[in-house]
Amino acid sequence: YQRRVRGLRRWGMESLLGPRLLRGGKAVPTSEALGACSQVVALYFSAKWCPPCRGFTPRLAEWYTADLHDKGLEIVLVSADRSEDAFQEYYSQQPWLALPHSEAEANKRLSKKFSVEGIPCLVLLDATTGALITTDGRTVLSNDPTGEQMPWLPPTKQQARAMALEALGDVLVDAAGESWGLTRLTTKPFIGLFFSASWCPPCRVITPKLLEAYENGLGDKMEIVFISSDGDQQAFDCYFRDMPWLAVPFDRSDDKANLTALYKVKGIPHLVVLDNQFNVVTLEGITMLAQDTTGETLPGGWQPQAFTIVNDDPTAVNENICVFAMGDDHDGLREVAHEFLERAGGEVGRMPYRFYGAPAGAVTTRIRCLAACESDPHLLVILDIKDGFFYHAGADLSVGAVKEALRLFEAEELEPQALRGKPH
Repeated sequence: YQRRVRGLRRWGMESLLGPRLLRGGKAVPTSEALGACSQVVALYFSAKWCPPCRGFTPRLAEWYTADLHDKGLEIVLVSADRSEDAFQEYYSQQPWLALPHSEAEANKRLSKKFSVEGIPCLVLLDATTGALITTDGRTVLSNDPTGEQMPWLPPTKQQARAMALEALGDVLVDAAGESWGLTRLTTKPFIGLFFSASWCPPCRVITPKLLEAYENGLGDKMEIVFISSDGDQQAFDCYFRDMPWLAVPFDRSDDKANLTALYKVKGIPHLVVLDNQFNVVTLEGITMLAQDTTGETLPGGWQPQAFTIVNDDPTAVNENICVFAMGDDHDGLREVAHEFLERAGGEVGRMPYRFYGAPAGAVTTRIRCLAACESDPHLLVILDIKDGFFYHAGADLSVGAVKEALRLFEAEELEPQALRGKPH
């Protein structure tokens, strides 16, 4: 949550949305339009031609006018309509703000920034800090249409643990149909929540690998719970019958949906690993399993690291603002990374940056190309792939220099330069 939205943090809402928004038929300055918004700004990606949008928009308008606007929510329509006439006809039915249809570049930039793959999509931002609250605002508002839980901040570690326990419930089942309590999960040090389905080709590839790992050492350390996305009981039963672990019963669709939302599962297969106190170890269990099939390095080797060598694990580079110590001198950056981790309460996901050492290697070569520093043996680089910019912050890699570079970056005093190519 502490990671602020790029663009919003650096250049303000006007850079994110443009200088003017529409309020009804009138263009007003963005700062004025959003000036009264006290809690949450919602970007509503929608279109007249989209049937699900036409179904959701009246419900959203009802919630907005009855409760949400008065409690501090403002909505901005980001239209995917193809013509000005279609946009105007659709927007005329809506009580909130809109990005002008003519702002095609801003529209495209917003869709890219928030990885909008389908509509309707509702992205929620903290109105005060610019922090991204969630890209699944549609589910959030559907579950809380009166805004009782506004501003819908991500759960704390303790809240997430309680939510997991509630969603897993009192009864799990095995392939023979026998019921088990949650106490079975706590007999091993770790718990794996395996989100999968029989209809999913990648799942059918991963499931035998997970089974093999489970039978060859991983199962001594980790109990697994299958969370199915199958469409009917028969498909669930046929897929689950060869699994030696437990499952959330098929008919508990609400609990499965709550677990999916809690751990932000956007695709399957997906493996979330918890300790036996139901605290998150990693949300990237599939990736970590490929590196450690027996779980020998659990928990530390599976947890997100405050500081990483980018050639070893570049998985977070595309989605985060990253700070690189180019070359072999990483001590200063490593120390600053651990200070940020401490401030974030030990949770890497709450850090505003990811920190990487970048010695010679294939990924480093690509980073150097993107950030135009092929010939600099030692350089501090800040890279924001999602926004398309990099920043050179000097060759001094000491603790003090890194902190000063980040201060300048946050004060908008470093010069942004456009990336030289697209990441692979």
